[in-house]
Amino acid sequence: QKEYSTCGAKVGLATLAGSTVGVVAASNGGTICSGGASKIARFVAICDSFQIPVVTFVNAAAFAPLPNHGFRGGVREVAKLAHVYAEATTPKIAVVVGKAYGSAYIALAGRGASADLTVAWPCATISALSPETAVAFMYGDRITADKSRAQVEAEYAANDAGALAAAAKGHIDDVI
Repeated sequence: QKEYSTCGAKVGLATLAGSTVGVVAASNGGTICSGGASKIARFVAICDSFQIPVVTFVNAAAFAPLPNHGFRGGVREVAKLAHVYAEATTPKIAVVVGKAYGSAYIALAGRGASADLTVAWPCATISALSPETAVAFMYGDRITADKSRAQVEAEYAANDAGALAAAAKGHIDDVI
């Protein structure tokens, strides 16, 4: 299906230092559709059944259902994905290379995903909420005549949701 192959999820097998590893790239910078969540879940389940370690590269802001699946189908697929990652006993390494917000972070790289090691690039943004939502709910009082919403969002992303802040809070293991 055309929608299934263009939904922000790539999976494959690779060799790393002579060992076979499963590679998941959730990295279109936007959303992962329900088809992509299903694709990743099946791949990680296969890797787990053969004890193939999984390396996940995360650059995803959210999950979204496919247009013909509706809301219910998207929630079901994301729940399966979160369950597969949490229950997999194979070694799992998560590398946050860009955005990792909310449920996408929790399911793919957070402590709930039972990752054995979670690292991030210095430019990564890791947050329970997107910077837009965080500013709207928690930091609206920082928006003034001198400081626009965009400036406050940029400050939040750099200071409160940056990779170094996430490492300091214990949300990731290290910044690489």
